[in-house]
Amino acid sequence: MGSADGNASNAIIDSRCSFILLDTCFTALIDSFRKAMADQQGLPNSVIDIRRWPDLHFYLESPDGSETRLTCNAAHYWQRHALRAGQSWFLLTSQLPDWPRQSIPGLPLMSGRYCIFDRRGDALGVVRMAEASEES
Repeated sequence: MGSADGNASNAIIDSRCSFILLDTCFTALIDSFRKAMADQQGLPNSVIDIRRWPDLHFYLESPDGSETRLTCNAAHYWQRHALRAGQSWFLLTSQLPDWPRQSIPGLPLMSGRYCIFDRRGDALGVVRMAEASEES
């Protein structure tokens, strides 16, 4: 995916990606979960208190040039019962081997939102997101 000035982008929003892939951030945190991920194991739900994990804030450029902040809370990047019942799966990962250096905010960032991928006015596209409201 390229940018409007013709340079390659270092980030794409991908609705087919189950993870938030971060180019350089959180590497120490992510490394601590690599073993469990390599073994296709999550961590027991009982050891993950999502109230103790931070919200992640992503600042993205809006079509008008202003900045938009999207927040991903821990309940969206810690998926419960993901691979096996009773286990949580950490949905942050770092750079993939043999891939270009880029960040890919995937499904955890889109959780709880309505998302529209719109290419009508720009071949590169615009992603529009709105918080999903809960019915009372």
